[in-house]
Amino acid sequence: MLARLISPQDLPEEIALGAKLIDATWGIPGTEDQIAKGILNGALFFDLSKTKAVPVAERTPKLIAQLLGEIGLSPTDDLVIYDRRGVFSAPRFWWLLGRVGHENVSILNGGSTGAIASGIRTNSIHEALPKTTYQLRSPLCHEATIEDILARKAQIVDARSAGRFYATEPEPRPGLRGGHMPGAISLPYSGLLNGGFIRPDTELAEAAGMAGIDLSKPIITTCGSGVTAAGLAFIFTRLGANDVRVYTGSWTEYGVSGAPVETI
Repeated sequence: MLARLISPQDLPEEIALGAKLIDATWGIPGTEDQIAKGILNGALFFDLSKTKAVPVAERTPKLIAQLLGEIGLSPTDDLVIYDRRGVFSAPRFWWLLGRVGHENVSILNGGSTGAIASGIRTNSIHEALPKTTYQLRSPLCHEATIEDILARKAQIVDARSAGRFYATEPEPRPGLRGGHMPGAISLPYSGLLNGGFIRPDTELAEAAGMAGIDLSKPIITTCGSGVTAAGLAFIFTRLGANDVRVYTGSWTEYGVSGAPVETI
C-alpha cells in the first residue's frame, strides 16, 4: 500500500479533484476535550473507537467495511485523511483502509492544526453521506499476532516512549507490566514528528538506521494499543519497506499475557 503524505498547501487541489476528506481523530480516553476543535470544512468522520471497542479478534475486514459503509464510502473513493492531534491516529485509519484493500489514500501532514495554520477553514460539525455497502478487496496491509511476536518472525519495533519501553515510567493503562518484548527495538513515534508534522524522509531514514532497523527485512510494529504502531508502519512503508505488519493487540494485549518481558 502506498504511504502518500500531502501538505496543507496541497489540500485544496486534492479536494477540487474530488478527494473526500476524512477526520480520523481518536484520543486516549480522558483526553477528548483536547481535540474537540479543529474539524475541517467538508470532512466526514470515521470513529476509530468503534473498532477499538471490540476484542482484537473481532476487528476484522468485514467490520471495517461495515463502518466505512456507514459513513458513505466506496472502495474507489480518493481519500485524504487527517486527525486533530497532528499525525497521531490518521495512520491507524490508513492501515485499516489497507486491510480492506482501499488504495487511493493520502495522509494530511500536520493534521488539522497544520491546515488551519495554512488558512484552511474549519467547521463545528462533520458532513454526512448516505450509507453504502462497502465491497471488500484484497488486503494491502496485514496484521501480526502475539504468536508471531513470540516466534520472532520479524524485527519488532516499539513506538512507545523510551521510558515505557525500559519500564522507567508507568504504563498509562492499569494492570500492565512495564518493559518490552524480548528483542524489540525502541523507536518512539513522537521523535519522528516535528510540531505535529512527520519529519522529512531523509530524517526518518536516519532515525531508522540509527535504531538498527533493516528495512529490507520483515518488520512488526507495536505500541500501546495499535495506534502509533500504525504510524511506524506508514513511515517504514514510505521508506521502501515492503513487509510491514502491525501488531494490533500491542502492549495492551502483550502486557497482561504472561509472555516474557525485558526491561534492559
